[in-house]
Amino acid sequence: MTNDKSGNNAGPKANRRMLRLGVELGPLLSPRGSHKPEVVLKMESDARLRSSKERAKRRFNRQFRERIKAARLAAGYDQESLGKRLGLRPEEYKQYESTRLLPHHLLPRLCRVLNVDLARLFAEESDESP
Repeated sequence: MTNDKSGNNAGPKANRRMLRLGVELGPLLSPRGSHKPEVVLKMESDARLRSSKERAKRRFNRQFRERIKAARLAAGYDQESLGKRLGLRPEEYKQYESTRLLPHHLLPRLCRVLNVDLARLFAEESDESP
């Protein structure tokens, strides 16, 4: 057992686990080293919130790439020719449309080339008009 700054005893595994979560050990451990239930519940709630935010972020990113692809197809470009118009290597543009997000500095140029409004690319599915 090690002694942290607050005088609480915590084992090395507990120290690593708490530090990995980015949490200060002092308020989490009572003087005898037992976890306070309300703090543990808050940590679990925070973890659920983070995972919910991550799912929403992944969903938005996927939808954003799908909207770019739809705009490209509507404008009559294939990935290679659009990549060249944007000054990118064809394989680089393919990555932006499939897994990575297009860099922000290319978005205005993309909108001009595809003749699409930037707000339309960022609109959530429920915000888009039918």
